[in-house]
This record gives sequence, C-alpha cells and structure tokens, in this order.
Amino acid sequence: MSAFQKELSMDLNFKETDQINYTSQRKEWIEDPEINKYIYFQETRPEQKDSNALTDFQRYYEVYDRDKLVGDIKIFYETETDILQKRGQLLMIIGERNNGIGTTALKMLLEKIKNSYNSVYCQILKSNLASLKMLKNNGFQIEGIDGEELILTKNLN
Repeated sequence: MSAFQKELSMDLNFKETDQINYTSQRKEWIEDPEINKYIYFQETRPEQKDSNALTDFQRYYEVYDRDKLVGDIKIFYETETDILQKRGQLLMIIGERNNGIGTTALKMLLEKIKNSYNSVYCQILKSNLASLKMLKNNGFQIEGIDGEELILTKNLN
C-alpha cells in the first residue's frame, strides 16, 4: 500500500485536552522499546518545572484514527524567549509507527496552530531517523546540533 493510499484510509482527528493522562494505552507506548529509547534524552525523566507562568502556554492534543487513540502531541513554551517569539516546542508520541499517521497528524496540527505560533521546534536524537524523516517531510529544517540531539525548526508564517 502506498503512502497516499494509507493517508486516504486514515480518518485522523484531534481532541484538545487539559493534560495527557497516563493510561494503559500510553503505558504500552512508553514501555515499547522502539518508542522508549527516544522519549527521554537523559538517564532519568526530567523534573517538572515549578513555574506556573509557562504552564499557561501548554496545549495537549490526543490524536485519533477514527475512534482509536493513536498518539499524543504537546506544544509548549520552554522559555520566556519562546513566549516573546511565539515559538512553541513540539513533542509527539505516535503509538503506531511507519504507516504515515505521524506525518499526517503533524501536517494537520501545523495547519491548526499556524495562527497561534510564529514557529515550532523539536529536539530529537540524531539516531531517531523516522522522526527526522517525518519532520523534514513537514518542512522542518535542522537549526542546530547539541551533543546527540538535533534541533529542527519550522516557521509557520
């Protein structure tokens, strides 16, 4: 089945939520070795920031294919500079890989948020070739390299 045929058979939609709840479905994704190796760049999970100022600028989306939850997306401002520049950091977990869901979901999301942000960026491990391909297919450009991480950016205006 071609990528175009796969896209036609998908019926993706988003649900904006207040937060991403840790469900059995999400636990399964996080425990999947193919997903888990890219979730946290450090040896331990990053600690939650105490600043309430930045949490007002977080958006959470659940991604559904028809009625089935297939992924999560979080967009947030990491720094005060991000707020001033309207530059959101994007995190995605797609539970079903290599079938075009991530590429299609990202394309739809960028269209949805283009009036709220000037640009978005992602930090991924250099070894995460699937995410690199997905981001580049959606117009992201490599902005920098920080150790084992690539920083990719897309202007939305």
